[in-house]
Amino acid sequence: VLPEAELDEARRVMSDQQFRQEFLCDFTASSDDTLITIDQVTDACKRVVPNEAYLDGLPKILGVDVARFGDDKSVIQRRWGHVAFQPKSFDDVDNMTLVGLVGQEINAFQPDAVFIDGGRGEGVIDRLRQLGHTEVVEVQFGSRATSPRFINKRTEMYDSIREWLDEGGVLPNDEDLKRDLCVPTYEFDAANRMKLERKEHIKARGMPSPDRADALALTFAYPVVPRRRRTQGQRTRHRMKSEYDPFSDAAVLGADAGAF
Repeated sequence: VLPEAELDEARRVMSDQQFRQEFLCDFTASSDDTLITIDQVTDACKRVVPNEAYLDGLPKILGVDVARFGDDKSVIQRRWGHVAFQPKSFDDVDNMTLVGLVGQEINAFQPDAVFIDGGRGEGVIDRLRQLGHTEVVEVQFGSRATSPRFINKRTEMYDSIREWLDEGGVLPNDEDLKRDLCVPTYEFDAANRMKLERKEHIKARGMPSPDRADALALTFAYPVVPRRRRTQGQRTRHRMKSEYDPFSDAAVLGADAGAF
């Protein structure tokens, strides 16, 4: 329909994402203010891991986004190092039912850490801790980020996904997860801190809540040390303490510092 010269000029002045969306009707193309692009996600879905031995020694993490009832979904996401597995999504489950589902995942996956959305998941968190799951950690999406570059924890976690994808992260070929990751846009506030688009704004644009992306983001809440390495560290501290007076404060402090 359009003259070739006009298309050539558009290619010259527009980004690839803009051109694909405006002229090729590719509405999966990411705009310039999208944090995670469709190309990053597509590349991650093409990567493969030879076998589980390839992941040995990397942390196993479970992310749980709690929705309870309504249009949103509760999602459980496994991540083992640089590989994210197929998320498990549930409609209209109460907290106690979700506790049972998360407990099953913990027993099957044996994660080093379980990060759960504290916005709606307080009951799930408390009950799992009552059941002896000490690896459960509450995460508030709106809490302060570790780095001053981000306005809140949610933005920091999503940017960690972006970095992880750039470093070779592997995604399952899940259409909902792919869409969720590419939907949120970002901007910077007056203090030059990155700010991710709010879920309310995403839904107002006619898009579903990015529950699967939120569950994956939770797996990046805090650094995690694999259980085996933690056990080795405990043995190291025990050996170091045994070489000194066990009642000496200096010996205990020195051992703790050396182990980390």
